[in-house]
Amino acid sequence: MFVCLVFVLCLFGTSFAQDQALPTEAECSPFKAEAVTPNTALRTQAMWDVLFNYNMTLNASGGGYAAVCFVNNEYWVSKWNFDSVAILDASGMLIRTVSIPGTFGGSTTTGGTGGIRSFTYDGSYIYAGLNTTSIKKINPNSLAPTVAASITAPSAVRSLTYDATANAGAGGFWISNYNTAITQISMTGTVLNSITASSHGLVGMYGSAVDNYSVGGPYLWVFDQAAAGSVGISKCKIYQINIGTGLQTGVLHDPMTDVALGFTIDQTLAGGLYVNAPTPGVLTVMGLLQGVPTNQLFGYDLNVFVGLNDPAGTDKFLSVYPSVTDSYINIKLDKQNNNEAHIRILDATGRVVFDTPSRGINNYLNVSSYNNGVYFVQVEFENGSYSTRFVKN
Repeated sequence: MFVCLVFVLCLFGTSFAQDQALPTEAECSPFKAEAVTPNTALRTQAMWDVLFNYNMTLNASGGGYAAVCFVNNEYWVSKWNFDSVAILDASGMLIRTVSIPGTFGGSTTTGGTGGIRSFTYDGSYIYAGLNTTSIKKINPNSLAPTVAASITAPSAVRSLTYDATANAGAGGFWISNYNTAITQISMTGTVLNSITASSHGLVGMYGSAVDNYSVGGPYLWVFDQAAAGSVGISKCKIYQINIGTGLQTGVLHDPMTDVALGFTIDQTLAGGLYVNAPTPGVLTVMGLLQGVPTNQLFGYDLNVFVGLNDPAGTDKFLSVYPSVTDSYINIKLDKQNNNEAHIRILDATGRVVFDTPSRGINNYLNVSSYNNGVYFVQVEFENGSYSTRFVKN
C-alpha cells in the first residue's frame, strides 16, 4: 500500500520533497536514472579558452565598436559615436547594418558624444545604455529595429546588464559609469541595491554582464580599463565580482594575452561585455576590444558546465534525472541529514522559474509546463553551492 501511494504521488503530484525515511528509486519512480555519455568536447574545454575572435574592423568596416549582445543567434554590435548597429551571424560575418533612431544620445555637456555604449537582452527586448540617464528599450524582431520605450536611470549608464533575478524575480539592471558604484535598478529605474566603488575597486568600467550560472555566484563580470600606467603594461582586464559581497573574487583575465596578441597595449580600450547562457552547453562571456590596429569581437569559455549531469566540483552531491525529460525530474541530494537545502531552477535567460527550500533527499518536480530548452539547477547546502542542468523537450 505504501509503495503504491508513493508511486501515485510521484506520478501525479506537482512537486514534493521527501524527508529522511525514504523509499528507494526502484520503489518510487516512474523513470530511472539514465546513463549519460560524457560530452568529451565539453570536458576538454577550460576557463578562458578562446571560443571565437572576430575582426570587426575587417568584417564590419571601421572601428569604434563598443557594445555587444547575442540575439536570435546573431551578434549585435554598436558603433559608439553613431546610432548604427552591425549585425553579424554566428560565424562573425556581417549580415546587415541598421540604424536605430533615438539611440544617439549624450552631448559634450552631459559627458558623452552619443551612440550606444552597452547592450543587454532580457529574452524579448534589447536594452541600450547611451552614457546618459536614458536606457532605450529596443524591439529587435525586425529588419528596422525601433525604440519601444525609454527608462530613466538615476545616473549615467555606460555599462548595463540585465538581471532576471532582480526585484524578487521581476527583473532589473546593474548599471555603472567608469569609477562609480555599480547600482542595481528595477525595470522602471528605481534603485534596488548598490556595490560601492570602494568595495569593487574598479576605476574604468566599460562593460558588465550578470552571471547567474557559475557555482558560488551570482557574479558580475566587468570589463575594466585602468588609468594609463607604465608603457607596455596592459590596462584592460575582465574581473569577476561576487554580487553578495561586492568584492573582487580574484578571478580575472587579460585579453591582451590571447585575443589581442601583438596589439599596441597602451592604445587598446575596453568595451562592452555580455554573458550568453550555455546553449548547447558552453557558458560564454563575450566582449568588444577597441584595439589597435583592429577592433575584436571575442568570446571566452567560462567552463561552468563540463558535462550534462555532473559539473566539475559537485562531487556528485547533486544529480538530476532524467537529464532529458518532457514531464518529471528528480533533484537528488546526496546528504545524510534533514538540514535544509535551497533549490532554484533558472531558464536559459537567467530567469528563476522555481525557488524553494527543501529538507528532502529526493525532490520530484513536474516540469511539463516549462518551455522547451536548457534549465539550470542550483542548490545551496551547508555553505556549499552546487549546479547541474537538464533539458526539457
